[in-house]
Amino acid sequence: MTAAALSAPIPPLRAVAHFDRGAGRPVVFLHGWATHGGFFRFQEPLAGPDRRLIALDLPGHGAARAEGRPVVFADLAPAVADWLEGAGLDGVVLVGWSMGASVAFDLIARFGLDRIAGLVVIDMTARILDAPGWTHGLAGGLTPAQVERASAAMRANWPRQAERVVERLFAPGRRTDTADLAGFIEAIEAADGAAMASLWSTLATTDFRSLLPRIDRPALVVTGAESRLYRPDVGVAMAQALARGRHVAIEGAGHAPQIEAPAAFNRVLADFIASLNDQDQQP
Repeated sequence: MTAAALSAPIPPLRAVAHFDRGAGRPVVFLHGWATHGGFFRFQEPLAGPDRRLIALDLPGHGAARAEGRPVVFADLAPAVADWLEGAGLDGVVLVGWSMGASVAFDLIARFGLDRIAGLVVIDMTARILDAPGWTHGLAGGLTPAQVERASAAMRANWPRQAERVVERLFAPGRRTDTADLAGFIEAIEAADGAAMASLWSTLATTDFRSLLPRIDRPALVVTGAESRLYRPDVGVAMAQALARGRHVAIEGAGHAPQIEAPAAFNRVLADFIASLNDQDQQP
């Protein structure tokens, strides 16, 4: 390898469209940690002449694998910003599930709201670690030391950690060997353990509490009523903290309501998008 090649700048990590369907209002889905854009496959039927649905694979996930390069949480929002700019999208509805919601927060914090018309947060908090005056982190509590131990375990044995991720993803009693879940579990098991460890440890340091009141856009917080990751009060607190937020809990769903109760989730999402379109048409 030449000296010039060694000194060449490393190209930035990119997001990749997992699917892009329909036309009209762009709705951009940002998936959770250790998953990919296909975890929104049950939302594809919402695409049509008035709704363009785009699910991205974030760096380190799906078709946007990092291929051995280090990837940290701070890499994700710039990749989304570059994709939105390249696609020339405005009036975007961001739909962020779990870590994807944190990516949406980071995108807004670093790149502003000019392209954003609305925000949907799916079962996520502004800070996953509890702190003085903040009790809306992960259920059961989480310490920095536990984060680092978990990251080390991911690097050492990702398949075992992937099993634990799956155990907590859905509502209690939800079978994971059913036809409607085909492919989801395998995708998590196939994730890059080193990349997931790096992302997990850096995600845990994020804190978007002060940002929420400054997001001056209509916002919807959707939670699973039986989420194992977050207590029922978290969604309420998030909606109250957002400048223009409201909260909907979907019964019978856990951390992934868009998968576990897609019909109910899709109705809520379609209504939210329609409300934005109605606002655009008002004189």
